[in-house]
Amino acid sequence: MAGKALASFADFVAVTNERQLTPSTEMINDAVKNTYTLRDALKGRGFDEVIQSGATITDRIQLTAGTQFGFYKPNDQFSPIIEDTVTKQICPWRFAKDLWSWTDQELELNEGDRFVMFKKLRDTKKQASYVSMFNGLEDAVWATPDYASMEATGEQVSQRPYSIPAFITETGLTAWEASSHNLMQVSTATNAKWRNQIVNYQAADPDGTLVSAFEESWLRLKFEAPDTKEQYFKETKFSKMKIYAPLDGRKMATRLLRQTNDRNYPTNDLGYAVEDPTFGNIPIKWAQPLDSAGYTTGQPRFFWVNLEFLVPVFHAKRYFYQTDPINGGHTQPFSWVVYCDIWYNWFCRSRYRQGIVVPV
Repeated sequence: MAGKALASFADFVAVTNERQLTPSTEMINDAVKNTYTLRDALKGRGFDEVIQSGATITDRIQLTAGTQFGFYKPNDQFSPIIEDTVTKQICPWRFAKDLWSWTDQELELNEGDRFVMFKKLRDTKKQASYVSMFNGLEDAVWATPDYASMEATGEQVSQRPYSIPAFITETGLTAWEASSHNLMQVSTATNAKWRNQIVNYQAADPDGTLVSAFEESWLRLKFEAPDTKEQYFKETKFSKMKIYAPLDGRKMATRLLRQTNDRNYPTNDLGYAVEDPTFGNIPIKWAQPLDSAGYTTGQPRFFWVNLEFLVPVFHAKRYFYQTDPINGGHTQPFSWVVYCDIWYNWFCRSRYRQGIVVPV
Protein backbone atom coordinates (compact mmCIF):
# COMPACT_ATOMS: atom_id res chain seq x y z
CA MET A 1 0.00 0.00 0.00
CA ALA A 2 1.35 3.39 -0.95
CA GLY A 3 2.02 5.93 1.78
CA LYS A 4 0.06 9.18 2.08
CA ALA A 5 0.16 12.42 4.05
CA LEU A 6 -1.04 12.33 7.68
CA ALA A 7 -3.75 14.90 6.90
CA SER A 8 -5.29 12.42 4.50
CA PHE A 9 -6.28 10.06 7.33
CA ALA A 10 -9.87 11.28 7.82
CA ASP A 11 -10.56 9.55 11.15
CA PHE A 12 -7.30 10.86 12.64
CA VAL A 13 -8.18 14.43 11.62
CA ALA A 14 -11.72 14.09 12.99
CA VAL A 15 -10.75 12.88 16.47
CA THR A 16 -7.43 14.67 17.08
CA ASN A 17 -7.21 18.31 18.16
CA GLU A 18 -4.34 20.76 17.70
CA ARG A 19 -1.83 21.40 20.50
CA GLN A 20 -1.66 25.10 21.35
CA LEU A 21 1.96 26.14 22.01
CA THR A 22 1.35 29.33 24.01
CA PRO A 23 -1.41 30.54 26.37
CA SER A 24 -4.59 31.96 24.87
CA THR A 25 -3.75 35.43 26.23
CA GLU A 26 -0.40 35.60 24.42
CA MET A 27 -0.32 36.76 20.81
CA ILE A 28 2.79 37.81 18.88
CA ASN A 29 2.06 40.74 16.57
CA ASP A 30 4.55 41.12 13.74
CA ALA A 31 2.65 43.98 12.14
CA VAL A 32 4.76 46.36 14.24
CA LYS A 33 7.54 48.69 13.10
CA ASN A 34 11.14 48.34 14.25
CA THR A 35 11.35 51.92 15.50
CA TYR A 36 8.98 54.51 16.98
CA THR A 37 10.08 58.15 17.08
CA LEU A 38 7.05 59.04 19.19
CA ARG A 39 8.55 56.96 21.99
CA ASP A 40 11.66 59.16 22.03
CA ALA A 41 9.55 62.32 21.90
CA LEU A 42 7.42 61.40 24.92
CA LYS A 43 10.11 59.77 27.05
CA GLY A 44 10.89 61.71 30.20
CA ARG A 45 8.35 64.48 29.61
CA GLY A 46 6.01 65.68 32.32
CA PHE A 47 2.24 65.49 31.90
CA ASP A 48 1.89 69.29 31.87
CA GLU A 49 4.43 69.60 29.06
CA VAL A 50 2.61 67.52 26.45
CA ILE A 51 -1.00 67.86 27.62
CA GLN A 52 -2.71 71.15 26.77
CA SER A 53 -6.14 72.56 25.98
CA GLY A 54 -7.67 75.55 24.22
CA ALA A 55 -8.90 76.22 20.70
CA THR A 56 -5.39 76.07 19.22
CA ILE A 57 -1.86 75.44 20.45
CA THR A 58 0.09 78.70 20.67
CA ASP A 59 3.35 80.06 22.01
CA ARG A 60 5.53 83.13 21.62
CA ILE A 61 9.10 83.27 20.36
CA GLN A 62 11.72 86.00 19.99
CA LEU A 63 13.24 85.82 16.51
CA THR A 64 14.95 89.22 16.74
CA ALA A 65 16.99 90.88 19.47
CA GLY A 66 16.89 94.51 20.48
CA THR A 67 18.77 97.01 18.27
CA GLN A 68 19.68 99.80 20.70
CA PHE A 69 23.11 98.69 21.84
CA GLY A 70 25.83 101.24 21.14
CA PHE A 71 28.82 103.08 22.56
CA TYR A 72 28.47 106.67 23.73
CA LYS A 73 30.37 109.70 25.00
CA PRO A 74 29.61 111.40 28.31
CA ASN A 75 26.65 113.78 28.07
CA ASP A 76 25.41 112.26 24.78
CA GLN A 77 21.69 112.46 24.11
CA PHE A 78 19.87 109.16 23.50
CA SER A 79 16.82 108.44 21.37
CA PRO A 80 15.15 105.35 22.87
CA ILE A 81 12.44 103.58 20.93
CA ILE A 82 9.94 100.91 21.91
CA GLU A 83 10.69 97.72 19.95
CA ASP A 84 8.46 94.73 19.18
CA THR A 85 10.45 91.49 19.16
CA VAL A 86 7.85 88.82 19.97
CA THR A 87 6.28 86.56 17.32
CA LYS A 88 3.20 84.43 17.92
CA GLN A 89 3.25 80.79 16.82
CA ILE A 90 -0.05 79.09 16.01
CA CYS A 91 -0.58 75.38 15.64
CA PRO A 92 -4.03 73.85 14.98
CA TRP A 93 -5.32 70.67 16.54
CA ARG A 94 -5.40 67.57 14.37
CA PHE A 95 -7.69 64.62 15.01
CA ALA A 96 -6.97 60.91 14.66
CA LYS A 97 -8.86 57.76 15.61
CA ASP A 98 -8.67 54.02 15.58
CA LEU A 99 -11.15 51.38 16.70
CA TRP A 100 -11.91 47.76 17.30
CA SER A 101 -15.31 46.13 16.88
CA TRP A 102 -17.00 42.82 17.52
CA THR A 103 -20.29 40.95 17.68
CA ASP A 104 -21.66 39.13 20.70
CA GLN A 105 -21.65 35.89 18.76
CA GLU A 106 -17.96 35.85 17.89
CA LEU A 107 -16.81 36.76 21.41
CA GLU A 108 -19.22 34.49 23.28
CA LEU A 109 -18.53 31.52 21.04
CA ASN A 110 -14.80 32.15 21.43
CA GLU A 111 -14.95 31.68 25.21
CA GLY A 112 -13.97 28.37 26.72
CA ASP A 113 -10.99 26.26 27.77
CA ARG A 114 -7.79 25.98 25.79
CA PHE A 115 -9.24 23.21 23.63
CA VAL A 116 -11.95 25.60 22.41
CA MET A 117 -10.26 29.02 22.58
CA PHE A 118 -6.83 29.01 20.96
CA LYS A 119 -6.50 32.80 21.39
CA LYS A 120 -8.69 35.28 23.24
CA LEU A 121 -10.44 37.09 20.39
CA ARG A 122 -11.18 40.27 22.35
CA ASP A 123 -7.47 40.73 23.12
CA THR A 124 -6.40 40.16 19.52
CA LYS A 125 -8.85 42.81 18.28
CA LYS A 126 -7.66 45.36 20.81
CA GLN A 127 -4.01 44.59 20.15
CA ALA A 128 -4.44 44.92 16.38
CA SER A 129 -6.10 48.32 16.88
CA TYR A 130 -3.33 49.70 19.10
CA VAL A 131 -0.60 48.54 16.74
CA SER A 132 -2.48 50.12 13.85
CA MET A 133 -2.80 53.39 15.80
CA PHE A 134 0.87 53.68 16.72
CA ASN A 135 1.96 52.68 13.21
CA GLY A 136 -0.24 55.45 11.83
CA LEU A 137 1.11 58.01 14.29
CA GLU A 138 4.68 57.00 13.43
CA ASP A 139 4.08 57.32 9.69
CA ALA A 140 2.65 60.79 10.33
CA VAL A 141 5.80 61.82 12.23
CA TRP A 142 7.84 61.47 9.02
CA ALA A 143 5.13 62.18 6.44
CA THR A 144 5.93 64.20 3.31
CA PRO A 145 5.12 67.86 4.10
CA ASP A 146 1.95 69.15 2.48
CA TYR A 147 0.79 72.77 2.63
CA ALA A 148 -2.91 72.14 2.06
CA SER A 149 -3.31 69.67 4.91
CA MET A 150 -0.65 70.89 7.37
CA GLU A 151 -0.44 74.70 7.14
CA ALA A 152 -3.30 76.24 5.17
CA THR A 153 -6.06 77.76 7.30
CA GLY A 154 -9.75 77.13 6.81
CA GLU A 155 -11.58 73.94 5.96
CA GLN A 156 -9.43 71.45 4.08
CA VAL A 157 -10.27 68.20 2.36
CA SER A 158 -7.93 66.43 4.76
CA GLN A 159 -6.02 67.72 7.75
CA ARG A 160 -2.77 66.23 8.95
CA PRO A 161 -0.38 67.05 11.79
CA TYR A 162 2.95 68.67 11.06
CA SER A 163 5.77 66.21 10.45
CA ILE A 164 9.44 66.48 11.34
CA PRO A 165 10.39 67.07 7.65
CA ALA A 166 8.00 70.04 7.68
CA PHE A 167 10.11 71.66 10.40
CA ILE A 168 13.54 70.48 9.24
CA THR A 169 14.00 71.14 5.53
CA GLU A 170 16.96 70.99 3.16
CA THR A 171 16.64 74.72 2.41
CA GLY A 172 15.80 75.97 5.89
CA LEU A 173 12.71 77.60 4.39
CA THR A 174 9.30 75.95 4.21
CA ALA A 175 8.80 72.65 2.45
CA TRP A 176 5.98 74.34 0.49
CA GLU A 177 7.73 77.49 -0.77
CA ALA A 178 5.64 77.55 -3.94
CA SER A 179 2.51 77.90 -1.82
CA SER A 180 3.60 79.88 1.24
CA HIS A 181 6.54 81.09 3.32
CA ASN A 182 4.58 80.44 6.51
CA LEU A 183 5.16 77.62 8.95
CA MET A 184 3.00 77.67 12.08
CA GLN A 185 1.84 81.03 10.68
CA VAL A 186 5.37 82.46 11.01
CA SER A 187 7.19 83.61 7.87
CA THR A 188 10.51 81.98 7.06
CA ALA A 189 11.12 84.66 4.41
CA THR A 190 11.23 87.57 6.87
CA ASN A 191 12.55 85.71 9.94
CA ALA A 192 16.01 84.25 9.36
CA LYS A 193 15.98 82.65 12.82
CA TRP A 194 12.84 80.72 11.91
CA ARG A 195 14.97 78.41 9.78
CA ASN A 196 16.77 75.21 10.66
CA GLN A 197 20.53 74.63 10.37
CA ILE A 198 21.88 72.97 7.22
CA VAL A 199 25.24 71.24 6.76
CA ASN A 200 26.41 69.38 3.65
CA TYR A 201 28.55 66.32 3.04
CA GLN A 202 29.88 65.14 -0.31
CA ALA A 203 27.66 62.50 -1.90
CA ALA A 204 30.67 61.17 -3.85
CA ASP A 205 32.76 60.79 -0.68
CA PRO A 206 30.59 60.20 2.40
CA ASP A 207 33.31 58.25 4.22
CA GLY A 208 35.66 61.20 3.89
CA THR A 209 33.23 64.05 4.59
CA LEU A 210 30.38 62.88 6.79
CA VAL A 211 32.24 63.02 10.09
CA SER A 212 33.38 66.61 9.52
CA ALA A 213 29.80 67.51 8.51
CA PHE A 214 28.59 66.04 11.79
CA GLU A 215 31.19 68.08 13.67
CA GLU A 216 29.96 71.27 12.01
CA SER A 217 26.34 70.40 12.71
CA TRP A 218 27.18 69.79 16.38
CA LEU A 219 28.82 73.21 16.62
CA ARG A 220 25.95 75.00 14.87
CA LEU A 221 23.43 73.41 17.24
CA LYS A 222 25.37 74.10 20.42
CA PHE A 223 24.19 77.24 22.22
CA GLU A 224 25.90 78.60 25.33
CA ALA A 225 24.74 81.18 27.87
CA PRO A 226 26.82 84.01 29.37
CA ASP A 227 27.77 83.18 32.93
CA THR A 228 25.79 85.98 34.58
CA LYS A 229 22.54 85.99 32.56
CA GLU A 230 21.59 82.36 32.16
CA GLN A 231 17.89 83.15 32.65
CA TYR A 232 17.78 84.98 29.30
CA PHE A 233 19.46 82.22 27.29
CA LYS A 234 18.66 78.58 26.61
CA GLU A 235 21.70 76.34 26.54
CA THR A 236 21.68 73.19 24.45
CA LYS A 237 20.90 69.95 26.25
CA PHE A 238 22.33 67.31 23.97
CA SER A 239 20.59 64.69 26.10
CA LYS A 240 17.40 65.77 24.29
CA MET A 241 18.99 65.47 20.84
CA LYS A 242 18.58 62.55 18.45
CA ILE A 243 19.98 62.03 14.96
CA TYR A 244 17.45 60.20 12.75
CA ALA A 245 18.26 58.61 9.41
CA PRO A 246 16.95 55.92 7.07
CA LEU A 247 18.45 52.45 7.44
CA ASP A 248 20.97 53.38 4.75
CA GLY A 249 22.24 56.24 6.91
CA ARG A 250 22.25 54.22 10.11
CA LYS A 251 24.37 51.56 8.39
CA MET A 252 26.69 54.25 7.03
CA ALA A 253 27.28 55.58 10.55
CA THR A 254 28.00 52.07 11.84
CA ARG A 255 30.46 51.48 8.99
CA LEU A 256 32.33 54.68 9.81
CA LEU A 257 32.43 53.67 13.46
CA ARG A 258 34.05 50.37 12.57
CA GLN A 259 36.54 52.04 10.24
CA THR A 260 37.67 54.48 12.90
CA ASN A 261 37.51 52.12 15.86
CA ASP A 262 37.95 48.52 14.72
CA ARG A 263 39.30 47.12 17.98
CA ASN A 264 36.97 45.61 20.56
CA TYR A 265 39.39 43.53 22.64
CA PRO A 266 38.79 41.64 24.88
CA THR A 267 35.22 40.90 23.73
CA ASN A 268 36.12 39.96 20.14
CA ASP A 269 32.48 40.57 19.27
CA LEU A 270 31.85 40.89 15.54
CA GLY A 271 28.62 42.72 16.30
CA TYR A 272 30.01 45.15 18.85
CA ALA A 273 28.75 48.12 16.82
CA VAL A 274 25.13 47.02 16.35
CA GLU A 275 23.81 49.19 19.17
CA ASP A 276 22.92 52.74 18.12
CA PRO A 277 26.17 54.49 17.19
CA THR A 278 26.57 57.92 18.73
CA PHE A 279 28.19 61.19 17.77
CA GLY A 280 29.18 63.30 20.75
CA ASN A 281 26.92 61.02 22.82
CA ILE A 282 23.96 61.77 20.52
CA PRO A 283 22.31 58.52 19.34
CA ILE A 284 22.13 57.97 15.59
CA LYS A 285 18.82 56.18 15.17
CA TRP A 286 16.99 54.43 12.36
CA ALA A 287 13.68 56.09 11.51
CA GLN A 288 11.94 53.36 9.52
CA PRO A 289 9.47 55.60 7.59
CA LEU A 290 12.46 57.45 6.06
CA ASP A 291 13.27 54.30 4.09
CA SER A 292 10.45 55.21 1.72
CA ALA A 293 11.37 58.92 1.46
CA GLY A 294 12.91 58.40 -1.99
CA TYR A 295 16.51 59.27 -1.15
CA THR A 296 19.17 58.01 -3.58
CA THR A 297 20.98 54.96 -2.22
CA GLY A 298 24.20 56.04 -0.53
CA GLN A 299 22.92 59.61 -0.05
CA PRO A 300 20.86 59.54 3.16
CA ARG A 301 19.77 62.58 5.14
CA PHE A 302 20.49 62.92 8.83
CA PHE A 303 17.88 64.82 10.85
CA TRP A 304 19.28 66.43 14.01
CA VAL A 305 16.16 66.70 16.14
CA ASN A 306 16.25 68.57 19.44
CA LEU A 307 13.24 67.12 21.23
CA GLU A 308 13.41 69.80 23.89
CA PHE A 309 12.05 72.22 21.30
CA LEU A 310 10.09 69.90 19.01
CA VAL A 311 7.35 68.08 20.86
CA PRO A 312 3.99 66.38 20.26
CA VAL A 313 1.24 68.16 22.17
CA PHE A 314 -2.00 66.36 23.06
CA HIS A 315 -5.34 67.81 24.12
CA ALA A 316 -6.07 67.21 27.79
CA LYS A 317 -9.47 65.62 27.08
CA ARG A 318 -8.39 63.53 24.11
CA TYR A 319 -5.06 61.97 25.08
CA PHE A 320 -5.59 58.46 23.70
CA TYR A 321 -9.20 58.77 24.88
CA GLN A 322 -11.15 55.52 24.77
CA THR A 323 -14.93 55.47 24.45
CA ASP A 324 -17.18 53.03 26.21
CA PRO A 325 -18.45 50.25 23.92
CA ILE A 326 -20.98 51.71 21.47
CA ASN A 327 -23.90 49.50 20.49
CA GLY A 328 -25.00 49.18 16.87
CA GLY A 329 -28.56 50.28 17.75
CA HIS A 330 -31.88 48.61 17.02
CA THR A 331 -30.73 47.42 13.58
CA GLN A 332 -27.53 45.76 14.86
CA PRO A 333 -28.10 45.26 18.60
CA PHE A 334 -25.46 42.55 18.94
CA SER A 335 -22.61 44.55 17.38
CA TRP A 336 -20.22 46.82 19.27
CA VAL A 337 -17.37 49.26 18.60
CA VAL A 338 -14.80 51.07 20.79
CA TYR A 339 -13.03 54.16 19.49
CA CYS A 340 -9.70 55.61 20.57
CA ASP A 341 -9.66 59.35 19.88
CA ILE A 342 -6.52 61.53 19.75
CA TRP A 343 -6.33 65.32 19.37
CA TYR A 344 -2.76 66.47 18.91
CA ASN A 345 -0.12 68.11 16.75
CA TRP A 346 3.63 68.56 16.67
CA PHE A 347 4.78 71.95 17.96
CA CYS A 348 8.19 73.44 17.19
CA ARG A 349 9.37 75.99 19.75
CA SER A 350 12.59 76.63 17.84
CA ARG A 351 13.58 75.73 14.28
CA TYR A 352 16.97 77.41 14.74
CA ARG A 353 17.94 74.62 17.14
CA GLN A 354 17.07 71.84 14.65
CA GLY A 355 19.36 70.70 11.85
CA ILE A 356 19.91 68.42 8.90
CA VAL A 357 23.01 67.00 7.22
CA VAL A 358 22.41 66.74 3.47
CA PRO A 359 24.48 65.34 0.55
CA VAL A 360 25.54 67.60 -2.32
